[in-house]
Order: sequence, then structure tokens, then C-alpha cells
Amino acid sequence: MTTNSHAVSAPNPAVILTWYLLVSFLILAAGAARAGQVTLAWNGSPSATVTGYTLSYGTASGTYTNHLGAGNNLSMTATNLQDGGTYYFAVKAYDAAGNQSGYSNEVTTTLPVPATAQFSASSTTTNVTNAVTFIPASGAAVSSWRWDFGDGSTPLTGTNSVVPQATKSFTAAGSYVVTLTVGSAVQSKTIAVRPVAGFDASTASGTAPVSVSFVDTSLGSPSAWNWSFGDGSTSTEKNPTHTFAAAGSFTVSLAVSGGGQQGADAATKTITVAAPPVVVLPDASLAAAYSFDETKGTVAADASGNGNTATLVNAPTWGTGKFGTSLGFGTSQYVTVPNSSSLDIGANGLTISFFAKITDYGRDQVLVGKAWDASFAYPWYQFGVEYSTSAQKIVLYLGDTAGTSHSYRMSAPLGVWTHIAFSHDGSTVKGYVDGVLQVSVAAGFRIPANGAPMRIGLDPLGNQPTNGALDEVRIYSGALSESDIAAHAAAAVSLTNPPLELAGEKAEGPAVYPLPMGVAKAFPVVAAKSGLITSVPVYVDTGSAASKLIVGIYKDKAGHPGARLATATLGAAAAGKWNSIPLGAAAVTAGTKYWLAILSPKSSTAPLVYLRDASGSGGVMESSAKSSLTSLPSSWSIGKQVYDGPLSLYGAGY
Repeated sequence: MTTNSHAVSAPNPAVILTWYLLVSFLILAAGAARAGQVTLAWNGSPSATVTGYTLSYGTASGTYTNHLGAGNNLSMTATNLQDGGTYYFAVKAYDAAGNQSGYSNEVTTTLPVPATAQFSASSTTTNVTNAVTFIPASGAAVSSWRWDFGDGSTPLTGTNSVVPQATKSFTAAGSYVVTLTVGSAVQSKTIAVRPVAGFDASTASGTAPVSVSFVDTSLGSPSAWNWSFGDGSTSTEKNPTHTFAAAGSFTVSLAVSGGGQQGADAATKTITVAAPPVVVLPDASLAAAYSFDETKGTVAADASGNGNTATLVNAPTWGTGKFGTSLGFGTSQYVTVPNSSSLDIGANGLTISFFAKITDYGRDQVLVGKAWDASFAYPWYQFGVEYSTSAQKIVLYLGDTAGTSHSYRMSAPLGVWTHIAFSHDGSTVKGYVDGVLQVSVAAGFRIPANGAPMRIGLDPLGNQPTNGALDEVRIYSGALSESDIAAHAAAAVSLTNPPLELAGEKAEGPAVYPLPMGVAKAFPVVAAKSGLITSVPVYVDTGSAASKLIVGIYKDKAGHPGARLATATLGAAAAGKWNSIPLGAAAVTAGTKYWLAILSPKSSTAPLVYLRDASGSGGVMESSAKSSLTSLPSSWSIGKQVYDGPLSLYGAGY
């Protein structure tokens, strides 16, 4: 059939739109397939009517859900593809009229998973006892990987494999930067590793006083130690030794830190201390007794009750004693005690008992003595004890009524606390070391009365100083038995002669009294007898956790506290028990009114302290004028008075 119009035959896609897909575009090593995209290329159709191409793809063979116009380009990049996904591609050609060819041959490729160093950690804050697991985010094989734990250990590495999980135990506390490197990708995490506190104790129980050695067993190589012994004492030593002087159950705790990290928990152990058997004084022959537990000041109280107050000259040093504190001597330091009827020991017998720790053995040393006269003339002593460097022995000197000197020697350990005792009963001198008889010698003479003062640590001419420390000095006007001396070798003066209630009373009332921070509280007391207040025991109620308590005693000034006589500080109060705070020695007069004061100093972190009322509640109590005190004032400023005193503290002494 013929027609006037020009007939245009439709192109045959099978003939006109013919092309060949380049095989090379599938070669991933050439960079065609990259993370999230694929670049494809093809040969153009030889047909002149082809105006463009469409790239189609999908995730199943022969099923193409996505179509991209390539225009008349012979290559195209498909983007936004899923890493690790498998895709199938084909191309169609089309002409200006919209006619399309059939699909080309199909090609397929799986996209690579890009190298990633992302990882997670089972914990970023841990203890040295716990392992940390590091988990990589990618489970695909990578060309290279490396775990570095930041502690100097050998890194873990691998090639052409999946990055494995890594588990690491750090042996020292600190902050560690853990790094994962995958190819050129790098990620780091900081892991804080804390030390773990631990310690051993040489004993868990004993009879007071108990000396316990503590050995640090903490893990993680800590560099700082904070010990609390549960009795108000603390230490920052690594391996301290502490003496528990009183009976009770004490929770010892250790907190450690190191590498910039604080240990999560404190380690604790309980030390149980039983009260020692009560040492009954053998008779009324105790002439003078000094515990040297004042811890400061220039006087030492006589615990015998005879009022033989000792004066410290040239500043003997307060230090750790056999029990409590002691006095140290060296060059010109000494203690002097005036003569008295109780110390002027004559014919009725004598016992001298004390602890000594002699640290320099190169010269003669006067330990305790009552000189014959001020010129230290022969026979030198009424009674006296020296260390002789030539004999390397402890020597007792006694003068008799004929003016003759007698001496008695015995060996004793040096450089450690040693109990020394001598007795004379008019017929025999006996010497004891640590409660054990060493010397027994006939001595049938009488000791004459003598008006000279007693000295400790130096002779009357200022020579022969003690080189070391002395503690628990007792003088008797009679000879003690061997059993009595053995008992005294194991007992502190404060145990055989406990402090008396000189001002106020030891009482725990039923009411709990909160002590606010920064506000001092004072209440009046009347001295029961004249003497020296050497400590202020304070009952701190359960639930308190005071970091510091300050106590003091004031004179009365027209019904208010006036001038401060003495003050002392307790570093850490033990809750649920009485805490004795050494005060030095404050003289009080029987029947005179004083004020006892207590302060929990102002602090941003100090917890609230709870006391108890004492018997007779409803008495006057005065608050300090200031409410942000960090210490007790030397002179009290009148504050507000209320009627809720007294509190659970009192003045104790001799």
C-alpha cells in the first residue's frame, strides 16, 4: 500500500540499540566499587537515533527498582548504596521518541564495608581487679587492625581479618588511652582504672594496750594511703603501727589512691581490744606518778593525788610513748618536781618504776633522781637511777644515813621501750627488767630524809642528760612485791590511776543534741577539787562522723565564759563512745566556776556532730557570738544563753 506521507520505521532496539557493557567497570580493585557507591561504564550504541541511557539496579537479579538517567554519558556512578550490600545493574538505550531498547547484560557487585575503628568498652571506669572488654563495631574483614592499650604492653595486631574483641586487665591504677586503628581510621577511649584497698593486721584482738602492725596489700600500686584506726587516730604511712590504748571494738579502714584515681571503696577490719585486768594499787605508798599524756604544755600532772606537779624545763619533747605519749630529752631538757612530804622518802622503803627508751649509749645519763644536795656532792643521791656508759648497765644509787653511796647494777635492753624498776625494803635491793627480777642484793641500811627536789632527765649541775625518752614514772615510799612490779610493767599510769572527774561529770543523758558547725557551745561547771585538768572526754553519739572537734575550758566572767585557759583538738571523733581529748594541763581550784566549751569547726564538708545531754539537763548553755568559728576564741564574746545544758563532756585530771 502506498501513502503520501513519509513513513518512519520505528527503530528496532535489538538492532539499533546495541552496546556492550565494559567488563572492566566491575573490577573493584580499579576503584569502581567504593563504600556506598558503584561506578559503571558501557560502550555506546552505534545507532545515530539513540539520545541517552538509563541505568537500572536492584538487590535481586533481574528485578530493578531504581532507575537513573545517564543522559548521553557512557558511565555513571550509583550513590547512596548500602555498604556490604549486593546490587545488580543493567542499562537501556532510548531515542528522542522515548523508545527503549531491552536491557543490556546484567552485572553484579557487592559493595565493600568501609574500614571503621569504632568500638565500645564494657566499662570506662573500673578497678584493677576487673577486666575490660573492647568490642569493635564492624564484623567485616579489614586489611589491617591494631589494639593499643596505653599501658606499655605489646599491642594486638592483625591483617586481612575481622577485628577481634579484646579483653584487658590493667595491673596499675591510672588513666589509660585505649586506641583501635583499622587501616587509616583511628578511635580512642580513656579508661579510668582505680586501685583496690586491702591490708593485713598483725593481730585482730588483744588486751589493752594492743600494738598492731598494718601491712598494705592494696592492688593497683597506690601512691597514697589514708588510714583511720577507729579511735580518732589517723595515718598516711603505707605500713603503720598503731597502739590501741583503750578497750573497745575499733573499725580500721584504709582508703587508697594512685595514678590520679581514688579507690572506689575502703578496706576495713575490726580490731577488738579487751580491757586489761584492773591493777590494784598495792597500798597507799604511791608518792608520785606521771603518765606524760598531756601531749603539750610545760607541766605534767601527778596521778598519785599527792599534788607533786612536775614542771618541764627547756622544752622536753612530747612523743609517742610506751603508753600514750612520753617525754624526750637530749641536751638541757629536764623535769623538776619540788620536794614534798610524800616525795621525801626515808626509812620506810622505796620503789622506782618507769619505762625508758635510751637511744644514745655514748655517755652517762641521769634518768630519775633526787640529788643529795644542789651541788650534787657525794653521796650524790638520796635515790637515783642512771645509765652508765662504761658498764653499759642501769645503775641504782642510794645514800644512807652515814652519807655513804651504794650502787646496784643490772643489764637492760637499749633502743626499745624497757620497763625498769628498783626496790629497797631496808634489807634488800631488787632490780627488775620488764617485770622480771634481775638483781637481789643485801642492803641493810636506811635512806635518810632529804629536802632536795626530784629531777628527771638531767643532774642538778645540768650534766648527764638522758638521751632518749621516759614514760610512766612512778615513785613509791615502800617496796613493792615482785607480782606488783610485774603488773606495773604491763599497765599505764592512766590505768592504775585513772583521771578523776574534776569539772563536770561523766554522764550520757537520753536526749541527743545536734552540735551545729561553726557555733561553739559552753556550759558552766564547778571544780570538784583543785588540780590539773589534763583531758576532756566527750561522748559522741552514734550517727556522727565528725572530722574534727575542738574543746576548751574558760574562766567565768560575770556569768559568762571569759578568758580561755586551755584548748585541744581531736582529729576524728569515734561515734558511739567516749573520746578523750588531751588538753595539756589547766589548773582549777575547788569550788570555782568554769565553762567547758566544744566546737565543730565551720567547714563545707564537715558532717553534723551529735552529743548527748548530761544529768541535770535544763542548765544554762551559751552559744558563741559568731557562727562561723574554725577555732575557739582566746577570749569569749558573749552570745545567746539557753537552758539546755550541760552536754556529754567533762574535765578530767588529777
